[in-house]
Amino acid sequence: MYYLLKFGYDGRCFTGYQRGNGHRSVEDSILEAMGKYGISDSFSSAARTDRGVSAAGNVIVFKSGMEIGKITGILNSQVRGMIFHSYAEVDRSFRVRFSSMKHYRYFLNSRGIDAARFRRTMGMFSGTHDFSLFSRKDSRSPVRTVESVSVIERDGFLEVNIFGPNFVWNQIRYMVGFARFYSAGSEEVPYPFDLQHRKWPLAASDPLILMNIDYKDLDFKRSINKKKVGLWGRQLMDLRLHAAVLDSIINIAYE
Repeated sequence: MYYLLKFGYDGRCFTGYQRGNGHRSVEDSILEAMGKYGISDSFSSAARTDRGVSAAGNVIVFKSGMEIGKITGILNSQVRGMIFHSYAEVDRSFRVRFSSMKHYRYFLNSRGIDAARFRRTMGMFSGTHDFSLFSRKDSRSPVRTVESVSVIERDGFLEVNIFGPNFVWNQIRYMVGFARFYSAGSEEVPYPFDLQHRKWPLAASDPLILMNIDYKDLDFKRSINKKKVGLWGRQLMDLRLHAAVLDSIINIAYE
């Protein structure tokens, strides 16, 4: 049986995505558990995220004779920093990298940023363009289509949601870096695809999340591990409590 398995991970816990990238990459961590428990000896990934980038819905495909509930149970119990939550059955010809839509989300501290100006600037990237100045060069064509971009103001952050069928290396981080660079000052925002040189920074990797990958005419089924979800929920509450403590200290310091 060939399975598509959708999973999330905290990018800060790993040394990169690709196998062989540091002592604990995302792919190496999955392969180690799969090999140890006889699940599979190989898999292919739908997207290889930059070091530090997280995911809520990346996808791998692999062949296994094991039942899917047992597979997700093993992986959720054995692989730290990841949660495996959805699956679909496919045939051997399925090409995991040919998705119909990817959704990325970037969180940006809104302090010092003109949100309306930032939103207009990000909107310039919609459509089909040559993203040569907004990517790290590799063998692939830099021509890509951004289906839509939205920017939401929420709790002191700008939440940037970007949709498209595929992206090139560092594309989203350079897009956000461009909009951040021109939205923090008063300089007129140039049309990004008229420029000849890049002078804006690459945005940090940590606030970027691969939210979801969709495939046409394919529905994923849930295989939720309540114990793993509960563990992550407790970790989230601990982080929120610590943030509340720091907020109280900062407020007193500025009184």
